[in-house]
Order: sequence, then structure tokens, then C-alpha cells
Amino acid sequence: MNLSSIFNPDSVVFIGESNFEPLIQQAIQNRFSGKLYTVSTNRFDLPNVSHIQSISELDEPVSLAIVDVPAAKQLKTIESLSKAGCGGAICIGPSAAGDASTVLSQELLAEADGMPVIGSGSLGLANFLDKSVFFKQNVGGTSEPKSGVALIAQGDTFLTDICTADRSLPVAYAVDVGSQDGLTIADIFNFMVDDERVSAIGLYLETISSIPALSRAALRAVRKGLPIVVINGGRTAADDIAVSALFSRWGFVECAGQEEALETLKMLVIAGRPLGRRIALSTNSSSYGLQGINAAEKVGLRVSKLPDRIVNALSAILPKGAKPQNPLNLQVDGGREREALDAFFQSEADMAVLVMRYPLGDEKAQAEWHETVDAFAKSAAEQQLPCAYINVLAEGLPRDVRESMIANGMAPLQGLQHGFTAISNAFHFVDQEIRLAQLPAAAIETPEPLHLQKFLQLDEAQGKAALAKFDVAVPKSLVIKDARTIDITDLSYPLVVKAMSSEMTHKTELGAVKLNIQSEDEVRQVIFDMNDWIEAIRATGYLIEEMVIDGMGELLIGIRTVPEIGQVLTMAVGGVSVELNQDATLLILPTSSSEIEHALRQLRLFPLLTGWRGKPAANIDKLVQTVAMIAGYAFGQRKRLYALEINPLIVRPDPHRPIVADVVIQLGKSEDED
Repeated sequence: MNLSSIFNPDSVVFIGESNFEPLIQQAIQNRFSGKLYTVSTNRFDLPNVSHIQSISELDEPVSLAIVDVPAAKQLKTIESLSKAGCGGAICIGPSAAGDASTVLSQELLAEADGMPVIGSGSLGLANFLDKSVFFKQNVGGTSEPKSGVALIAQGDTFLTDICTADRSLPVAYAVDVGSQDGLTIADIFNFMVDDERVSAIGLYLETISSIPALSRAALRAVRKGLPIVVINGGRTAADDIAVSALFSRWGFVECAGQEEALETLKMLVIAGRPLGRRIALSTNSSSYGLQGINAAEKVGLRVSKLPDRIVNALSAILPKGAKPQNPLNLQVDGGREREALDAFFQSEADMAVLVMRYPLGDEKAQAEWHETVDAFAKSAAEQQLPCAYINVLAEGLPRDVRESMIANGMAPLQGLQHGFTAISNAFHFVDQEIRLAQLPAAAIETPEPLHLQKFLQLDEAQGKAALAKFDVAVPKSLVIKDARTIDITDLSYPLVVKAMSSEMTHKTELGAVKLNIQSEDEVRQVIFDMNDWIEAIRATGYLIEEMVIDGMGELLIGIRTVPEIGQVLTMAVGGVSVELNQDATLLILPTSSSEIEHALRQLRLFPLLTGWRGKPAANIDKLVQTVAMIAGYAFGQRKRLYALEINPLIVRPDPHRPIVADVVIQLGKSEDED
């Protein structure tokens, strides 16, 4: 779909009874040079604006219509514009509420008849690259960037906050998608990916919809190496942890708020992309050095020790008593800052960071500050290190000073913690970019999520039988109904006895499990004892199985259907203590073995599976294969699988495969089934 008529129109008509004067004035201030028309009873005197009575009076089709009419009149207006050959429309009027909104959306698309429409409820768009700004609120502008960030949002505050912030972020586009009656975020996303002038995309999402289309757009951004920074503003529509897993699948860098997103975008489009987490940190204050170390390490950056050769080189340059270390204090005598920095940057670092405060109101100190910053930027550039300056406070860094740093390739980051978080986020993008580049498209693209209701729970024997068909290892077992007719000659001791019921999920807490049974008589007695008190759970039988005695670690493997997202795979180290450990990682299905292994290695307790302190190591390849088979089973059954929980999956040393000790499988049905 060609959206150039919307984003770079040569003529615009404003339709409705609103006061369009401020909106048109903003367009003129941003040097829009095309024709402007109004179809409105509200008349005002602005140069080069033609007032007409109806769309039919237009001499030729216009590129764009800005429509602000009541929801009940939108369809007729859109139909008229489409028949008049209009290139596109933005509905800035209010959208219908509730179910009426869905009906209106479908009818709007029909009446548009292929004409691209943004809205309803959009506040407009700003294309600062081509001087086309049509936005109901002030979004700044007039700087005329040659390239920059495209901002796409559900909601105006993200756009106005970032566009009007005095932070020197080059903004190319700002678009409010409204209710997505017509164009979706994915449609606009694709347009931005195609524009070579767009250096990054910033998203603010309050709902997650059109997942397959959005995932395909994300895939295009991944293949192009285009950074995507996102804020999840909707904390009620879906599990925010699952949403984060979805963003990770797509290579998005998730930020907690506007300031973090703004500084992260600035870091990515100005300073470049650090290939690792090692930073060469400099400052002019020992106090700032300590604060810098703390802030950096808090977000996973490393301020590494200098090798002896760098220490020796710096010792010959620094004044007597100064410590040649990282962070480096740049209070150097005799104008030898550049010499000290050239030596300092010979260390094994991935990023050069300067932490200081701009000395407002002190001309002498400002002159010295500029010399230091200039030397720092030039030395880092010579060593081909991405370079950033962090002003300790967000305030107090003048625009002309920031622009001077940007000209030297240095990102002017504002605020100590947000600055270091931005650097960490930039590395996270690089890490994801490298990882995703190695994956097939199917590992990034995401299917339409299904909406299921819980319908039936399998008992444990049925659940294990279903997994065994997918070559997942389960204990050797038998099922009995009556303790008086037990034949366990084919099983090896010790054994486990479990009461089975489709109503139970946590048998251990209910006392429905007995471990380490050593004889047939003990099996029989355990079942008799359970029968005396366990009637409340309606046991349908008893599962007798061989006990796993060579386990050296336990995992929880959970798969659930999140309506807005799809199937979510959770992996955690812990077994019965998993809730206490709170150590889990999530993936969206379908997934690959490489993604499963990468996710497992993110667990804090993963080292327990790799031979921690001399203990036997698990075969990680077999563990990954087992989880991949479980995930394959779940995705293959996605039209019926509501939830699956294996707790624990017992990990064993070579040559044994992990084995499912307990499983709960819940089946579902679609919402439209009886």
C-alpha cells in the first residue's frame, strides 16, 4: 500500500466543524508548501488557505484529507473522499465506543475502498523530513532533519513528550495511529522501514494486535538492522512478561518510560552500536567516578581493570599521585589530556564514556570543559570506539553544546542512570541483532494467537502418554484401579505411588504422592491409606512408576495460551521451590532449539546444571532437545492445548535424557464452540 500521499502530500483539505486554525498554522510554521483547503463553517483568515463548501468543489483530487466529524458522519465523509479520488485521510475526530467501534472499523474500510485511512481518534502525523506536519497538538519541529527516528504511538503523550523534549533527538516522523480503524501499526511500521532516512523506530503500544503482520514488519526491520525501541503502555490487556517475551522474539528493545526510550534512541542513532559491555569510563571527579561505576554495573556494564601496559603508559603521563585506572580521572597537567586518553583507549573496551557536569555560568570552567570533551571525542573516534557523554543531571546541558558533541559523533546523554541504561540497551540491541540474524524467518514471525477456554484436564498418566508419543522420556509405569490386584513385577524399585484425578494440579501439597517405596506390600498399604482420606479429590486410579534416583537438577516447563499473545513457554530452575527462586525465562512458540538454549542460559541458576562445584554436569544438548520436543508437541496441539505444566523435569547426567516426573495438561476449546 502506497502511503506517500498521507505522509508527503502536495495538497490537504480539512473537513469538519472544528477550529482548524492552530493545526494549519503549525503546518505553515513547519513550511508546508502545498495547497490548503477547508470544508468548514468555521472561517478564519490565513494566507494561502481556500474555503470551499463541499468536497465536490475541489478542482482536482487532494493528496490528504484531515477529517474531524462525529463518528456517525465518518462513513459518509470517507466514502465521498474515496469517490473524489483523495489519496488518503486522517480521522482526528472521536472514535465510536465498545462493539460499535469494531463495526465502524469494518464499515470504514469498506467505504474507503482502498484509500488509506488513519484513525479514528488520531491526533495526526508529523513528517519533519518533508515539512508535512498535521497534528492537533504542538509537536515542535522546524529543524528540518535529513534523517532521524520515526515515532509511532497509540496515544499522544509519548509523541508530544519526545518531540517537544529539549534533548537533541533527531525526529523524522511522529504518527498517532488512533483506534487503527484503517491503517494498523504494522502498516505504518512497514512504511517507515522502507524509508532509508529512518535511522530507528520508537513505538508506544497500549494494545498488541495484528500480531502476524507486526511480526512480519519486525522481521523486515531485523533483516535491515534497524533498531526498534518500544514502551509497553498497556498493563491490563495481556501479561506484561509475555509481552516482553514477544518483543524479545522480534528484536525490540523494551524501555520502561519516555526518558529511557529517548536516551536509548539518541544513543543508537548518534553514537553507534557497542559490540560488548566493557566501557572505558572517564570523568573529572572521583565522586563521579564512583557514581559512574555503580550506575554502569547496575545495568550490566563492566568497568574492567586496566592491563599493566596501559597502567605503565598512563603513569608516565598523569600527574604525581594520580591513579592510572578505569575510571580515569582527567585532571591532567600541562594539556596532556589527549595523550592520556589515547593511551587509555588502547585498553580492551567496547565503548568510551565520559561522565561530567556542564558548568553553567562559569566561562573559564566551560572553556576547560569543551577542551576535555573535544579531546575525548576525537581520541575515541581515532580508536573507532562508540562514544557518549553523560551529563550527571538531565538538566543543564545547553542545546548548542549538545549539537557540538553530535557533530563529533558523541551522543549527549542526559541523566546518570538513564544514560548508562541507554548504553546497556544499545548493547542489548546489538546482541539481539547478532542472534536473530542467525535465525530463520519462522523463528521471528508469529502466528495469530488463538483464544481458548479451559475445557478438560487430563490425568497424569494420560498427560505422560501424550508426551511419550513425541519421544519425551517418562518413567516406566502402570495404572491400577484396585490395590488388591497389583502386579508390579515389570517395575524396578524404588517406586512412586500417585493418586490420579483430573481435578488435581498440585499432588504433593495434597499428600497424594508417596516416594521411595521398596516393596509390593508397601505399595498396597499406601493405596489403602490414601483411600481412607483422599476421597474428596475423587481419585480415578493410581499411577505406580519407577522413581528417578539419578537426578542432578530440576526444571519447571510451562506452556500457556495468552489470548493476546499466543503460546508462551516458561522455563525455570527449581521444582517445588520455583516460586521462591523467581528465576524464569519466557519464549513465544513456535521456537527453535537455539532460542531454547539461549533462554536457558539466561537463568541465574543455570550454572547448577553445568557441573557446579564439582557436581556432575547435565547434557545440555539433550536438555534442549527435550524442551524442544515438548514445545513441538504443544504447538502442534495449539488448537486444543490450553495449558501444560511439567514440574519437575528431572535433569540427569550423561548419557541419560531428562525425564518428566510430573505433568498437568489442560485442554481448551475456542470461544465460539459450545
